[in-house]
Amino acid sequence: MILALDLATKVTGWAVISDSETVVDSGIILGDHSTLEDRIHETCIQIEALIDKHDITCIVCEDMFIGRNNATGIQLARLSGAVAHLAMTRGIPFRLLHNATIKAVYAGHGKAKKSDIIAETKKRFPDIKILTDDHADAIATGITFFQSPEKAKVL
Repeated sequence: MILALDLATKVTGWAVISDSETVVDSGIILGDHSTLEDRIHETCIQIEALIDKHDITCIVCEDMFIGRNNATGIQLARLSGAVAHLAMTRGIPFRLLHNATIKAVYAGHGKAKKSDIIAETKKRFPDIKILTDDHADAIATGITFFQSPEKAKVL
């Protein structure tokens, strides 16, 4: 089982995936706490619970993209580092996929928008209620990893 994550400091999407067509469980982690430190801590606690519940053998995340907001990028780098540390401490491989790779493999073109990823996820998994774009992105990340594991980067 892999745990696919779309990391964010406020809403992290997650999906437990067993193969290229099966989402075992999925959802979101809300970063409700006021400080970044508390949000990172709570996110890692919930990720650790998912690891234990589902016997996770690999964690795959969408690689960071820092656009115009450097402050958010720094916060996301801190969260990503904490999750990578958690994975390594547990002996679980931690892999990264570039967002253009996810878009190309999952939605059919590298310039896909969030709405395209959501639509594709609803089409492939009509029984899953998509909660946010982060939720859909996590599912897309996991499915992409199973379809093209050679495209994932090691830290």
